[in-house]
Amino acid sequence: MQARQDASLLPLPLRAGGNPRLMAAHLRQVVQRLKGKSASPARDAVTYLTALYDRSVTPRGDLACAKGCAFCCAQTVIVTAAEAFAVAAEMRERQDMVAGVLAGPRRQLGEPKSAWRPCPFLGEDKACAVYEARPLACHAFVSFDLQTCVDFFSGNSDRMNFTPGDRQQLLYASRMMLHAAHQLAGHGPQPGHELGSAVAAILKTPDAEARWRKGENILKEVPLGPPIPAAVTQEIARIVEFVRPTL
Repeated sequence: MQARQDASLLPLPLRAGGNPRLMAAHLRQVVQRLKGKSASPARDAVTYLTALYDRSVTPRGDLACAKGCAFCCAQTVIVTAAEAFAVAAEMRERQDMVAGVLAGPRRQLGEPKSAWRPCPFLGEDKACAVYEARPLACHAFVSFDLQTCVDFFSGNSDRMNFTPGDRQQLLYASRMMLHAAHQLAGHGPQPGHELGSAVAAILKTPDAEARWRKGENILKEVPLGPPIPAAVTQEIARIVEFVRPTL
């Protein structure tokens, strides 16, 4: 009966603050993939959720973003473990970049904007080399004002009002789903980690994802991101308790 109910909901896009049954149906799909037996269940789970995000955002024709425009690809990106494993799985198909990522300097959380440097996953053409596996934060970070975006990332302005608010709201909902999926799949609460350091640690560890799935803390040496606000933690707990009986 649950499968029949979900079948009618899964074609629908996600809406922040929308139908909890719809969110639960999609979350069950993420958990199913995160517990799967493929070469990278984390990548399967993240691929499902990011594809859901992409088809749930409201299309708009005023975005200034284009391939090769990488002004924003210098900021610190915080990811869950599954997102880091998804990028690492993509990197293993790009062995030409692995050595550079492993040898590159690690980012320091909280570093000033003047210390920001290009993302290690940018290619020479300033396009994302792991675009299909990029984290949720990268999916959601778009701009409808190129000059304001350039001014912010060049250090000439602190104004950051160039990102669509509806996409940020959907990002928060998607991130809470991913945190809930980690718990429902048996991985427990997952802190955020700096993207480049997390992926480097995974690439240096043999069978990293399989060991993580068995409970080993592969990312224990990677800097943690800022703590999740208590209100968000409570909301994630409510999502977990809502969905757990239906798995």
